Amino acid sequence: INFFTLNELTEKLDHFKDAHIISLIPTKGKIYDKIYEHLNNSKFKYSLVLSGNVPVPTLKMDEILFLSLKYPLHFLKKVKNRFNNLQPAICKPQYIFTSSRTSESQFSVSKIKIPSYDYDELISYERAHKNISYNSKKKYFVYLETPPSHPDGLYAKDRFPPEKPCSEKDWFSGLNYFFKNLVKVSGIQIKVLPHPRTTQKCLDSLKYCEIENRNKKIDLIKNSSGVITQASSAISFAIYYDKPIIFIDQNKLTFHNRRKIKYLSKYFNKVPVDMKKSIN
Repeated sequence: INFFTLNELTEKLDHFKDAHIISLIPTKGKIYDKIYEHLNNSKFKYSLVLSGNVPVPTLKMDEILFLSLKYPLHFLKKVKNRFNNLQPAICKPQYIFTSSRTSESQFSVSKIKIPSYDYDELISYERAHKNISYNSKKKYFVYLETPPSHPDGLYAKDRFPPEKPCSEKDWFSGLNYFFKNLVKVSGIQIKVLPHPRTTQKCLDSLKYCEIENRNKKIDLIKNSSGVITQASSAISFAIYYDKPIIFIDQNKLTFHNRRKIKYLSKYFNKVPVDMKKSIN
């Protein structure tokens, strides 16, 4: 169903009274609450799909304690907001289809295990390329691009601890410095796999690399010498093809970005590379 306003959505939904809706949209926020409220009042049956999670834990108790002492006012504000939001869940799915070991604990409904979207895509790819072999004549690394304009940055001001998105200048200066060093030291070129929500401005800001067609995603990763990432969930493709992974970090990234890089690299027994330092 395509829609541009909430009224348009509810009008279209009313034509599918007997349908079971599989929802892919987030479960929090005023606009989403209104959608689920309409589904509940109209007695629609719906389920959620939760896929693509990475092994990064929520804030641990010792982290919360340390941060509450460092940012006491922001901590009190967060606690106040949490109490104000203590209300019965508006989203009441019949089932949750999930590829995660730990899915939304707020829902006490049946959870049905499914493959991740990435694995489904790999299955389709392998079937279509069963008798096709492709080998790149040149070695290359694939950078799984995450742009500074990523939607996650839209919610930075509401997070605890307080943070603001990394500036484009700091983002690209560190990334391009790392690319320049890596190409110089290894002699291997870098190919960029664009993020689905990137912009042409972001791609034009990348240096010492080649921008590739996103439709070649699996081919690029399968035939690469390894992948480079901050903490992209697309590393699942690299894992499937047993590719080396280089995690990169810098001190200008947000707390939650760096925390995600830290835990994801730790999960694979890796140490992130500071992209602003020279590579020996």
